Amino acid sequence: MFLFSFGQESETSPAAEDNAVSSPLAPCRHIALDADLLEKHIQVIGEVVPTMAGSLLKRNVADIKFEIAETDDLEDGNLLANVVVSQTDLIPGVYEGGLKTWECAVDLVNYLASLDPAELHGKRVIELGCGSSLPGIFCLTQDAVVDFQDYNEDVLRLVTIPNVLLNTTQRPSNPPTHTSVTFDAELDFSTLSNIPSRFWAGDWGSLKETLATLAEDDKYDIVLTSETIYASESHARLLDLIQATLKTDGVLFVAAKTTYFGCSGSLPTFLHLVRQRGAREIGTVWVETQSVRREVVRIRF
Repeated sequence: MFLFSFGQESETSPAAEDNAVSSPLAPCRHIALDADLLEKHIQVIGEVVPTMAGSLLKRNVADIKFEIAETDDLEDGNLLANVVVSQTDLIPGVYEGGLKTWECAVDLVNYLASLDPAELHGKRVIELGCGSSLPGIFCLTQDAVVDFQDYNEDVLRLVTIPNVLLNTTQRPSNPPTHTSVTFDAELDFSTLSNIPSRFWAGDWGSLKETLATLAEDDKYDIVLTSETIYASESHARLLDLIQATLKTDGVLFVAAKTTYFGCSGSLPTFLHLVRQRGAREIGTVWVETQSVRREVVRIRF
């Protein structure tokens, strides 16, 4: 298994153990924009992620880890501190790799940037297993309405929400242009109320139960997910949620490595289930082959 480093992020799989398993059911929780959240001010260290859409900004992973190590009141009783101590990318039921920015997320941003902006403008979007959330954030910058979901609530609070702010209402006026340069930023969470987003924590099965009664107009035009199919045991739950919440004419974009070495999931395995579920369109729209083969696949049901 890849070991975390406080330096450069690795370009490996989210998990690499023969016994990787799907996460147990975790109750769905909507993160309310309450006073505790909106009155929050934090100082963060940010860095630049170059994409074909221009530079996106994200919170530095070492900065996140230091906050985890020093905090006693995280939502899960500081269970994420075990991630820092054990230097792992996967603790089923606790952590699913959301502190890092995986390369398939950047692939998905690059593909979305190639689309006509009208394909994103005003659309309802959800990013599942969002973590650092760059694809969803790019859609926000194109005037989409975007929901973000991650298994772990602390990942949403420590990573996703700060990254959303860094790229929207709290974007620095002159961010650095080089990836090796970090910057300091003070984030005012009160501006979250001006961003057309919701944040969901918990298991895909629980979220499906919560959103099962959505009217057709309230369902999503676009579902995004990247680096989430490495455990085949979770494929059915992921597709159950997608099919329950995607509009009839909606589109799913899956960004993934073709093969996750040492893991039970793979893109062919996932797409086999997609075909069994009656997809009417499956097409690879983006391929990267610099190291391990990575793809973005467009799916319609």
